Amino acid sequence: MSTFSRPLSFFIFLILLTSSNTLSQSTNARLITKKLFHKICSKARNPSLCLNNLKPLEAKSVVPNSITALGLNSMNMALHQAKTTADLIWQHYRDTDVDKYTIRLRYHICFTIYALDVMNQLTKAKEHMSAGAAKSVKKCISVAVKGVNSCKKGLMKEPYEQSRVVMEANDVFKDVCSIILAICNKVP
Repeated sequence: MSTFSRPLSFFIFLILLTSSNTLSQSTNARLITKKLFHKICSKARNPSLCLNNLKPLEAKSVVPNSITALGLNSMNMALHQAKTTADLIWQHYRDTDVDKYTIRLRYHICFTIYALDVMNQLTKAKEHMSAGAAKSVKKCISVAVKGVNSCKKGLMKEPYEQSRVVMEANDVFKDVCSIILAICNKVP
């Protein structure tokens, strides 16, 4: 055997040894389980929505960032729900007679809360989620939910039937946010 082939053989041996360790580590990665779903969803406002949202993640890896792996679907759902609700509120604003100034003002305030505050907080929360910062995600989501609650309080002053669909959309948004908060509370 030549002197060149010994270091080469040793180098190949090291590569094979390292790759086998990497493969065994990747098979030992933590996986998302039904048990984890139930722990998370038992703390959500709407457990069935939570389970349906998390079910596609079963048996996927939580590495490298468990909050992102578990929460990204819910975060995207919250962003979509906030946009849909803001559009719905704007439509109600436009459809309300100009003579009904106080009702229009309530819709306008609610729209502004969604369009500026809620969407801004969700965007920040998504950035924090990508970084794995659960506490920051919780803070942003909590601020967004407070904004939605103030919107709801304003709309409860008018005849309920007129704004019932907006109130229901607010509740769906809060259901999705509760999933995100439950995920933040259950991941390390």
